[in-house]
Amino acid sequence: MAVLYHSKKKVAWLVPDKLRDNWTLLLGNSKKLLPKLLSELYNIGIFFHDNSHVYSHMSFEYKASYNFINNRGLLCSHDILANNAFDDFIRKYKIRRYLRIGNFGCTYKI
Repeated sequence: MAVLYHSKKKVAWLVPDKLRDNWTLLLGNSKKLLPKLLSELYNIGIFFHDNSHVYSHMSFEYKASYNFINNRGLLCSHDILANNAFDDFIRKYKIRRYLRIGNFGCTYKI
C-alpha cells in the first residue's frame, strides 16, 4: 500500500492496524467514484464530507450519500460556512435533527 502524507501525518493515521485490511484509499473525483462506491457498500453508518468546498460539489456529495445512510446514521460536513450547501440540504430534505458547531455540521437520519 502506498503511504501518503499530509501535514506530517500519513493518510489513515487514525485507522487502527487491525482494521487496515478493511480500509481502502480511493483517489480521484468523487463525482465519479462516490456513486459506485456507495452502491457497492449499499448502506453506511456515517458520511463525512471534507472534500471540495464548492457549493455544487458539497451538494452533490450530500445528496449522493444521504439515501445510503442507515437510520440513526450521520451525515457530517466540514467547512459548512464556505457556502449555503449544508443549509440548503437541510431545508430541501426537511431535516429536523441537525447540529451546527462553528464550521461543522451534522445531521442525524431518522
